[in-house]
Amino acid sequence: MIAILARWARPRWILTALAALLTVSFFAFGPGAAYQQLKTDWPDSPILDEQAFAAADAMLDTLREIGEQGRALYGRFLALDFAFLACHALFAALLIHDACVRCFPERRGLPRLSLVPLAAGLLDVLENLAFLALLIRFPARDETLATAAGALAGLKLLAAAAVMLLVLAALASLAWRGLRRVTGRAAARAA
Repeated sequence: MIAILARWARPRWILTALAALLTVSFFAFGPGAAYQQLKTDWPDSPILDEQAFAAADAMLDTLREIGEQGRALYGRFLALDFAFLACHALFAALLIHDACVRCFPERRGLPRLSLVPLAAGLLDVLENLAFLALLIRFPARDETLATAAGALAGLKLLAAAAVMLLVLAALASLAWRGLRRVTGRAAARAA
């Protein structure tokens, strides 16, 4: 897996293309738009993704509160979220791998950090599948599935925070490397 990421992280255009695709897909027609509609139409009902480690009753009450139209919209949100999370996980993994290889070439094990976004993506897939199963089974009350969905939502949020920290560290490392390179060239020209 690391070798595949290493091969894909080489050309810079892949990272740029994935970043552009993520931004456009999320805000224009993807999960971001459906999420905003859910928040606008049901401002008092929490979104399932926001109910980290929630009890089964809270998850099932949310499904009841948003009604049939809300459940249909949430199903659309989840379907679009699968495509978004695949792009997001791949982008973050490639960016982290690229930063590790370029900024810390002497640390051979560091590129393994690029597996963290892929693991977070897997958690997100499992969470989405649990939410879809809840939507399909509604109005049946499957408390075990609802509890698992709440736990997966919490674990996903923790994993997403870890990925964000790694992405910020990767961007800072790449920026620092670029700044050192530019100042080194300027010093060489002045000498």
